[in-house]
Amino acid sequence: MARGGAGPEEASLRSSALSWLACGLLALLANAWIILSISAKQQRHKPLELLLCFLAGTHILMAAVPLTTFAVVQLRRQASSDYDWNESICKVFVSTYYTLALATCFTVASLSYHRMWMVRWPVNYRLSNAKKQALHAVMGIWMVSFILSTLPSIGWHNNGERYYAQGCQFIVSKIGLGFGVCFSLLLLGGIVMGLVCVAITFYQTLWARPRRA
Repeated sequence: MARGGAGPEEASLRSSALSWLACGLLALLANAWIILSISAKQQRHKPLELLLCFLAGTHILMAAVPLTTFAVVQLRRQASSDYDWNESICKVFVSTYYTLALATCFTVASLSYHRMWMVRWPVNYRLSNAKKQALHAVMGIWMVSFILSTLPSIGWHNNGERYYAQGCQFIVSKIGLGFGVCFSLLLLGGIVMGLVCVAITFYQTLWARPRRA
């Protein structure tokens, strides 16, 4: 994302700005429809439905803030060669992008965990306050994601080569080693947890339960 010398990747990003805006609009409509469909139910909402609403809301924010910001900046740069990222816009873009990326990964992992809990220990799931635990999980997810992703904007970056010094280098390795390691470990942990929960759910549904019956 450096400014000087528009190479093939830079030209491709600029030319696809309208496509990003179209994808963002489609994501907004699709996820808004999911939230409206779930909230229109008259009966009491289940924990999985609440988590799905939060996941759809995260996707809406991803399309409304970082994706739209990126596309608009690219269109402005295409219209005027003198326009470029500034420090404030780059910090907002990077912070929201990584916050929503982590929140999405953790919410999917929480969905997988609740589904595994429901299938593996159904009695315990019904007797526990799963809805309250889902809300607490969402609060924790957003708190951790926001705190970690805001740190680069207030000083956790390479002082010798700041990611907003030229253009907006939002690749995780460009922001700082500490942030890159923490972000990668958290993201990998969320993915592994989700995959393990999904594997246990499939095992319990397709093999263990029929064998017990």
